[in-house]
Amino acid sequence: MRYMMMIMGDADYEAGGKASAELEALMGEYIGKTAAEGIFVDGAGLLPSSKGFKASSRGPEITFTDGPFTEAREIIGGFAIVEVPDNEAARKVVRDFIEVHHKAGVMNVDCEIRPMDS
Repeated sequence: MRYMMMIMGDADYEAGGKASAELEALMGEYIGKTAAEGIFVDGAGLLPSSKGFKASSRGPEITFTDGPFTEAREIIGGFAIVEVPDNEAARKVVRDFIEVHHKAGVMNVDCEIRPMDS
């Protein structure tokens, strides 16, 4: 089953902050390892919400709102799609993913993980 891991941004991310070189290196190793194992399918970091927009419809009208958006803790900073057999395996993958951040000194990490509809 495929799962989407959505990594939430923070105020530093929204201000345009970049991941440290250490985190990028560790994440590169982690992605390489899990890709070779057939777990990591795809993923990327996203630019801050100030670079994006939202589209909404209420009835037939479609409106667009340019970023930035107000609730930084609800902003997705990046995503990964992983393929694992079940929720238990997905929990292990996200635990390992967060531990990569911890090794780089990033201690506050929030991820939302949801199974994808086939």
